[in-house]
Amino acid sequence: MTTAVIAPRMYSLDKHPDSEVTMTVRCMDGGCTWEPLPTTEPASAHVESELHTAETGHAVFTVSVEYIGLVTVTRADE
Repeated sequence: MTTAVIAPRMYSLDKHPDSEVTMTVRCMDGGCTWEPLPTTEPASAHVESELHTAETGHAVFTVSVEYIGLVTVTRADE
């Protein structure tokens, strides 16, 4: 008698290859409402945040990075 051995599956969540990355930044200093438009150019969000800090002294921000994710499945023996 032969016993079948089924390899466990491995799951991985990554960015979908057709997805853009969108970055949103918002100042968290007291009542400041500074928030530039979301951008697909993360470097520009960094520059804008640094400029805001240089102009106001505000140095704490929320940063959100968003993209479409894709879960891929492989067998452990592959």
